[in-house]
Amino acid sequence: MMKCAIFLVATSLLCVVSSDRGAAKLSSTCDVGECLADARAPGSSLMQVQREALQKHRAVEAEEEKHDTLREAHQKHRAIEAEEEKRDTLRHSMEEAAVDLQAVDLQLEHLSTDAPCQCAGTSANWVAPVKRAPRCLFVDLGAADGNTYKQFLEGAYGDTKNCPSDGSHQAILVEANPIFQKPLQELEAGSEGRVKSFASTAAYMCEGSTSFFLDTVDVKENFWGSSLSPNARDVQRSGRKKVTVPLMNIIKLIAENALPEDFVIVKMDIEGSEWDILPCLSKSPIASLVDALYVEKHMREWSLANSTDADYEAALSTLQARGVATPEYSSPSL
Repeated sequence: MMKCAIFLVATSLLCVVSSDRGAAKLSSTCDVGECLADARAPGSSLMQVQREALQKHRAVEAEEEKHDTLREAHQKHRAIEAEEEKRDTLRHSMEEAAVDLQAVDLQLEHLSTDAPCQCAGTSANWVAPVKRAPRCLFVDLGAADGNTYKQFLEGAYGDTKNCPSDGSHQAILVEANPIFQKPLQELEAGSEGRVKSFASTAAYMCEGSTSFFLDTVDVKENFWGSSLSPNARDVQRSGRKKVTVPLMNIIKLIAENALPEDFVIVKMDIEGSEWDILPCLSKSPIASLVDALYVEKHMREWSLANSTDADYEAALSTLQARGVATPEYSSPSL
């Protein structure tokens, strides 16, 4: 009996023909139909080979699919790692930038702390006031819209009835923020001569002009953080907006308005300039004219003259020894 198998080699159909004696030959002219019929017969070795080949093919496909899945997973993992690396780089850059900004701010603070003028505690050119009846003299430095003068009238700095000459008084209001110019002028106009106002003018230890930095964010607190210092907290929050203002030497102001018989009250809420004014005042003979000094103390770093804690404390001690009362004080904001 003859057996055959069909193979597709390139584009030719070949038959392998074998006899029951085991002899085999390759032929391209064998009976293909007979060979196919023999291959499809149950138990045919060719069917078994095809089945095994199909299983191997499917196994290969499954293995390739696994490889593809692993390859995709690896690519995704690499993409995630690359994204995390980008984020780490960006985070590191932002941290470095923040450090650089802090360094710039420190440099700006260092560069901007030069005083606009030097202490002037006395002068032969200052003119003392003419003789008159004694009174209380309320010198309000950082007067805002006149709110602390109203507090003065209500007795926050002592009963005005106890002022000399049956409760007589005069107030001098000094405020650098130009936003308060109109209310201060109106207050002066309605005071019957008891109020003098100096709006858009900064209190200091000497005369000249300088930048005044505005607090534009603390509306409810009457813009209380405006300062001569660009480093004041609320000034920085407001973007360091500034105007140019004249400086008033408050020592000269006292010398030209106070008599020895007056009761002189100085209220000082000037966002850091107290660190410069007090050491100057303490060295001046004019300090003996002051009876009470109400100072709201701010950050030392807001001093333009780079005064130290020791300078400030020594000035207070000197003023107290000369008879100036210096009670603890916090100014009202409204």
